[in-house]
Formats: sequence, C-alpha cells, structure tokens
Amino acid sequence: MKWLGFCISVLLLASGIPSTAADGDGLHWNGVKLDRGSIANHLLTDQNGDLYSLHEDNADVNVVAFIFTSCPDVCPVITSNLVSVEKQIQDIDYQFISITVDPANDDPAALKEYSENFNADWPHLTGSQAKLQTVWDDFNINVKVEEIESHDDHDHDEMVHEMIVLYPDNTTSMLEVEMSSLPMENATGWNLTTAATSENNMSLNYSTHEEYGNSVSGINGIDSPDDWSWWWSLYLWNDTNSTWEVSNVGIDSVMIMQDTDHIAWAASNANLSMIPVPMSERHDTTVSHSSQTFILDGDWKPIVAYMGSNWDVSNFVEDMNRAAPVVVDDSEDVPGFTVQIVVMSLGLAIIAARRLE
Repeated sequence: MKWLGFCISVLLLASGIPSTAADGDGLHWNGVKLDRGSIANHLLTDQNGDLYSLHEDNADVNVVAFIFTSCPDVCPVITSNLVSVEKQIQDIDYQFISITVDPANDDPAALKEYSENFNADWPHLTGSQAKLQTVWDDFNINVKVEEIESHDDHDHDEMVHEMIVLYPDNTTSMLEVEMSSLPMENATGWNLTTAATSENNMSLNYSTHEEYGNSVSGINGIDSPDDWSWWWSLYLWNDTNSTWEVSNVGIDSVMIMQDTDHIAWAASNANLSMIPVPMSERHDTTVSHSSQTFILDGDWKPIVAYMGSNWDVSNFVEDMNRAAPVVVDDSEDVPGFTVQIVVMSLGLAIIAARRLE
C-alpha cells in the first residue's frame, strides 16, 4: 500500500507540471540584459500626423529605437540594421517603433521623409519636448541639445514674424512678414494677420465685435461653417518651451514682440500637432544622446538593450526570438514529458498492487 500511495502522489504531481516553457530567464543574451519595470503608455504623433499610443499595436516582442533625422552617423546605421532585422524575423509577433530625440526639428513631415528614405515603414514618433522628456526618462535615455551659435548680426527692422495656417485637411501655409511691415510700436496679432494675408494675396474673412474685437471666420477661401462644427482657433508660439499654445486672449490683444513673435490660425477639427515649428525658430542644433535600441516583452518590460550602432543583426534577431513567449504544443502525437511520467507512475502502481496481492 505504501508503494501504491507513493505512485499516486507522483501521478498527482505530474498532473501539475506546466505546459508552457520559460520566458527567457536564465538564457544567454547577446545584448545587455536589463532588469527594469514596464514602460508606461505615452501618446505621441507618428510620421503621418496621426496620434499614436505606444501600446496601441502591442506585440509579443516590441523594439524601440531612439533616432533623429539629421543624425549623420549612428541613427542611419541603426535604422538600416532594423530594416535588415525585419527581413530575417519569422514566426513571432513583433513591432518596431522609432522615437525622435530632436522634436524641435523632427516634425511629422521630416520623420515621414526619413522613414521613406530608409524603407522603414514602422511608426516614427515625435511630440512636444515635455511629452518626449517623460518617454526618454522612462527609458533612461539622456538627451542633450545644444544650439549652434550664430555669429550673424540681425538688424531689428529685418526681424521676420510668421503667421501659420493649419487647414481642416491638415495642410499648412507658412507666411513670413518682416518687422518693417508692422507698426513700429504696439504691433498686434491682428496687424500680423492682415499683413500676412495681404502680402500673400490671401482672402481674410472676419467680423468685428464692439467688445471682443476682430474674429476670423475664413482664410484663403476656407470659411468656418455656420453650424460651428469647426472654427478658426488662435495659437501663439511660446519661445521658452518651443511649443504652440492656445491663446487666452483675442487677436487684437496679442502684442507682437511681447506676448509672442509668431501666431497660428488652426482649424479646430485639424490635427493640432501638425502646426509646424516657425522656420525662423528652426535653429541648427547638435544633439547628443545615449544611443540605445531596446527589446521589450509584451508587457513593455525592457529585456535587452543594444548600445550604439555597431551590433550584429543576427545577434539581434536571436535575442528577439528568445524574448518571444514559447508555448509547448501538447497536441502533438509524440507524448511529452508529463505523459511519460503519468505512464511510468501507473506502471509502478500496478506492479506494487500485484505484489501486495
């Protein structure tokens, strides 16, 4: 009876053996093994101007690279390597994402051109400096941007102000107005609006309210509808944080050179992230960052990091395969380990029972 009880215990233990293989712990990794928490979800903008959530197309294996389009050396190699990796990956659920470290210059249009040049058809993401800073911090990416000093002396009268128009279909017009075209003192946003449209032969429809001043209803033949399904919204360029901000005052109360140097009129139903950076604010910069490409699991937990661009594509492919969850198929005709233990246990139980007889 003791043998019978022992065999039954083995049988019960065998029934509890899991059928899923290990998820990669204890394996040899070609990249630098990481032990970090999961990356939070973030809402950014892709190269098509559409909002994109990091976890939107979550896969079993997620690859995230940090690049910028004017990068002369490391970034092109990283992107080319990933294109090669994609050609070798088979039978796993994966996705690639590239995130800029130079949002001042990498708007959706710049990222679209970059991705098309490399035939890299995965999401290339940008956003405001503040939004991207939280992403960089989550990945422990250190980004340092230094503006290249300009030694050109500009006369005050030669300063250029800009009015940008974002239409309902997300196309834009960028209109430059020299300071000499505006009143010498107390130039307003309305002065900039009328000068920009007049100098570029664009129509401007507006109404004037006794208390609230001028209100724009149409620009360049695009009029807001009477049902208020969308309207023209005023945005001001914030030079401190290099972002567009909705104006809290009417266009007549905006003081050029005091409140802002540039204004934007945007259709309220357009993708506001498509308002481009003013041309005069696109300074030459040098960007340095810790060049890392990450492999993450389906829970967005970083598993492995590859430093720089001098890494082997085959090694990267191996690590992606290791990161993918592996499930043992119990439906195969050949008995698995669990089945073998069950059969052996039953045999021992039968032999023990016969001896006891």
